[in-house]
Amino acid sequence: MIRIVSLFLLSILYLQATNVSATSQNIRSYPLPLGKTSIKANYNVISESLDIFSIRNDTAGKASHHGSLGNLSGIDFTLGYGLYKHTSLFYNFKYENIDYAGESLKNKKHDIFVKLNIYHNPSAMFNTFSTDIGFIHNSANDLSITGSNLGISKMSDLNDNSLYMRLLVGSKIRSSILDFYLGLKYTSINTKLDSISYERNEVAFNVGFQYTLELGEYLIETGYEYLRLFSRDIDNVKKSNNIFNLTFSRALNEKLLIFIGIKYFSNQYNGIIPYLYNEKTKNEFNQNFGYSTFGFVYSFDLER
Repeated sequence: MIRIVSLFLLSILYLQATNVSATSQNIRSYPLPLGKTSIKANYNVISESLDIFSIRNDTAGKASHHGSLGNLSGIDFTLGYGLYKHTSLFYNFKYENIDYAGESLKNKKHDIFVKLNIYHNPSAMFNTFSTDIGFIHNSANDLSITGSNLGISKMSDLNDNSLYMRLLVGSKIRSSILDFYLGLKYTSINTKLDSISYERNEVAFNVGFQYTLELGEYLIETGYEYLRLFSRDIDNVKKSNNIFNLTFSRALNEKLLIFIGIKYFSNQYNGIIPYLYNEKTKNEFNQNFGYSTFGFVYSFDLER
């Protein structure tokens, strides 16, 4: 059985080369062509009825009383545009409604970045090098917390701002694309707990890969990211996160792609929504977390 599977995977790698023009992931080394516009929209959810990882069952009590994350629902929207031949512009908006400490945390994330294609040589083994330079802003309304064990009655000024840079390298292997990346992010956090300021700064380093395999009209996308936090002046807190994603997509035509997938975090949103972490909440985010996602990508050329 193992030999059959191995032969099947090897045969996939030697399929006729194709051009993967749209995927569900925002982190890719290949820029959008000049004048190309890409719109991605998806819905993310985890609940008692849709709990692929059995995460919701494991953290149900902690989410209500200790400040861990529980049910989640939200939308994720990305707009990309090929601004110049070697330059693409992307904007991502993400809204999440999350059960947190018996309350509803409504996080809004704005992420804008420029992708610069530094080098491209189709005949080389690693045929493209790019860099992303961007800014992220997370924010949520104040929370009045009752009935939890956090020792907090009000959380205010829930927001953080990050500047980041990613270096990416990509390689096309027949009908697949392999992207490697590493990045550095500097974050400023402004949070108050019962009117006491927990303002701080932190630095995060991340490294990962994305692999996209095209099988006719179908795509399989999988990836892993390791995130490590530095300069975090909180004692005895988790300083890393492991993030996995897996997505299955189908191209309905040359412009429209639909997908369904999952995303997993080993330490909830550690390093993803930085303002959630402070001296009061640091021990409540050690659990894993994840959600299901489904949506579409629509690409078109404005010049036509």
